[in-house]
Amino acid sequence: IILFERPVRVGDVITIGNTTGAVTNIQIRATTIRNWDRQELLVPNKALITGNLLNWTLADQVSRLVIPVGIEYGSNPRLALELLARAAAANPRVLADPAPTVAFSGFGDNALMLELRCFVESLEQRVPVATELHLAIAEMLQEHGVGIAFPQRDLHLTTSEPLEIRLHEEKG
Repeated sequence: IILFERPVRVGDVITIGNTTGAVTNIQIRATTIRNWDRQELLVPNKALITGNLLNWTLADQVSRLVIPVGIEYGSNPRLALELLARAAAANPRVLADPAPTVAFSGFGDNALMLELRCFVESLEQRVPVATELHLAIAEMLQEHGVGIAFPQRDLHLTTSEPLEIRLHEEKG
């Protein structure tokens, strides 16, 4: 079935189980996948037919990036969404069609959660474009005084007696 229906071809990038990589060889009994660490996995063809298989490149190479961004509570989410959209528009490797989208995805424990969704031409561009977008977003948010959130915890102490507090002075 693999050889005749061709759900995967040599060169396709696929995910099967917890492994993602490029198909390097298809034989009668097994298919070889080389992951991003250049390790080769032999997968019985039966697993490709009966298991869940994601072929990233079967129809085309275009791939979507999702960049989650958490901003501090009290920040202006409309401004932050505009900055995310500007970062995508300024990157020449982000496709105009389909157009990038930005969303206010929710209220997190420590942040207002935003997302930038955009497309790139190929899987090879995913990591470099994601890096470029992260850098641009961080710089733009900083320039406009929008803080990137980080986990914060409140500590509540309850005691039946007053707490003893001592200060130590370092010598030197």
